[in-house]
Amino acid sequence: MNAVHFGAGNIGRGFIGDLLNNSGYFITFIDVNKPVIDAINKNGSYHFYWIDKGYSRREVTNVAGIALTEGEGPAIKAIEECDLLTTSVWADNLPKIASVVAKGLKQRLTVGNGKINVLACENALFASDRFRKEVLQTGIITDDELTHISHFVNTSVDRLALTNVRDGETCLDIDSHCELIIEGSALVDPHSQPIEGAEYVETLKPYIERKLYVVNCGHAAAGYFGYIKGYPYVQDAFADPQIMQEVETLMHEAAQVMIKKYRFGQDEMKDFIKDKVTVWTTGTVKDDIRRVCRSPIRKVHESDRLVAPFKAYWELFGEEKTFPKVIAAAYIFVNPADEQAVELQGLIEAEGIETAIQKYSNIDHNSALSKAIVKNYLSLKKIKN
Repeated sequence: MNAVHFGAGNIGRGFIGDLLNNSGYFITFIDVNKPVIDAINKNGSYHFYWIDKGYSRREVTNVAGIALTEGEGPAIKAIEECDLLTTSVWADNLPKIASVVAKGLKQRLTVGNGKINVLACENALFASDRFRKEVLQTGIITDDELTHISHFVNTSVDRLALTNVRDGETCLDIDSHCELIIEGSALVDPHSQPIEGAEYVETLKPYIERKLYVVNCGHAAAGYFGYIKGYPYVQDAFADPQIMQEVETLMHEAAQVMIKKYRFGQDEMKDFIKDKVTVWTTGTVKDDIRRVCRSPIRKVHESDRLVAPFKAYWELFGEEKTFPKVIAAAYIFVNPADEQAVELQGLIEAEGIETAIQKYSNIDHNSALSKAIVKNYLSLKKIKN
């Protein structure tokens, strides 16, 4: 069996590649990072280290790589011939690979190869649905053709995968605990299980929201609160008792939304949060705070990890005080190397924080929600400055 995976980064190699390898696939990684692709091709393998297993080494074999910087032809051919297509390129980058995927699926249709599953394993709501729309928007393949040759299947993903340096070598440090939930009912064969180690569910929405609104919410909160305090690594934030108290408060309040909406159990959610916090606070790896805080516009969107649970909590239970603080912190994040952070700060400077909240979070500037965020923004801005 052959799998094509777009994205040879931490999640690509340390998570999806690991599961695909365990499932018996020969994996072709496609990426724009030529040095990483060259290393994969040179060795016919790659390796990473288990954080929670004494940094023991795991070797992944039966792999090859294609560098998109050298042309699309090999990638199109790989898609034409593969049995499964997966991605982990960061959700904002899906439009950048849509064209080559459209060409590969179109070629697959032309030569008469079978229908395949396409799984966008990204940290975003319904990423595969979004990816399908991007592929269609290229105009290379029609809706009917895409339906005939592929099923885009939504997933929920979670694994700690970080870059580290050991003995002078840049390496991957991976926690063995992971969660890949696949909407089994949407697969080409709903009774199949194409990836071992994944959980297959009938309806994915509760699990996607639980992951995004509880786990990603807490992780982002640690990042933005850590940024306000000037910490270089998110682990510094995890070690700060005040920040961790606020992070766990957010996670437990977001959990109440999940319990109310989807009837997850109270004890189930407590254990779920405890497990995630344990993973974050175990090991010696250092995760750059700027990486955790990146793409703030996406993270303050009304459907994403901060604003969606904030709105839901206010609607279901009334006023909440910690969500406005972390959303405000996200609006303060500055990084000249981050396009979204630059755009966000540019609008705030030109038109004010109220306008930015209205535009990016779809929260009316006259609402109590907006006023709560602005109040926190002004106080946090003084602390940061």
